[in-house]
Amino acid sequence: MNKLIVIVSCFFALIIVICSIIYFYPRNGKMLCYYKSSNDVMKTESTYLIKFKNRYVVNLYSKEIIISNDDKMLEQYQNTLELSYLKYNTLDNYYNSVTLKDNELTTITKINYEKLDIDNKKIKLTKLKKIYTDNGAKCKYIY
Repeated sequence: MNKLIVIVSCFFALIIVICSIIYFYPRNGKMLCYYKSSNDVMKTESTYLIKFKNRYVVNLYSKEIIISNDDKMLEQYQNTLELSYLKYNTLDNYYNSVTLKDNELTTITKINYEKLDIDNKKIKLTKLKKIYTDNGAKCKYIY
């Protein structure tokens, strides 16, 4: 009798775990990641909106802002970012802009991974989320 209770309890625990995984990790939807930081020299804010299907990234929109009173530093960041993104700007379904206005440097990137013509174009949602959270971002699923 005790053995039956243990088996039934394990079965229900397994069902709860499976339901939790399905609930907390949806197959389709959107995820928003946000990061904010500041120090004596600059303030940064990063927002990432990820649309996913079957737990693979479909679209990515990112906006990163650096605010500083150090004009030379902002210009260096701008030049570095423009050079970094230059090789991708020739791709269809990829957009990036880097703008410097007053004391604010803004980078906006839009990528349509479904239509992007590159090898191994499937990006797992968990992998992208790990990159962002490892750098301090907080992520949440939105519907």
